[in-house]
Amino acid sequence: MSRSKRGAPTRPPLALSAERLALTLLLPVGSEPGPHDVRLLGGGDQVLAQASGQADIRDFVTTLRVEVDLSAVAAGEYRLAVRRDGDDWSFYPASIRMSDIPPRVLYRMTSREWCTSESARSAASKAPNTSRWRP
Repeated sequence: MSRSKRGAPTRPPLALSAERLALTLLLPVGSEPGPHDVRLLGGGDQVLAQASGQADIRDFVTTLRVEVDLSAVAAGEYRLAVRRDGDDWSFYPASIRMSDIPPRVLYRMTSREWCTSESARSAASKAPNTSRWRP
């Protein structure tokens, strides 16, 4: 982790592969259940991929499961945006790589959040199709 010129910590980007992914987002403590949106944003905040799902509380953690297709997204640096309907967006750096990323990738987003991704193809051999984002 490094610090930007303004003193805020910068995060390494979340590594995702350019394919269809099943994501499980374990939202920060205090997040409300309900409808949520997830977007992958390019330059100028252009929406390159998006998904919606219903977050619920599982094992005391607000959990959102969505499938998102990144197969048409070029390799590069992006932002992942997440929000509950009606709330402000939260942004996380994301990096899209070609499908050479291992099926599960762990990423520490903040001191209280974790994310992993699993390709839908890899997850098809397991039940259920999941990727995890964890506090």
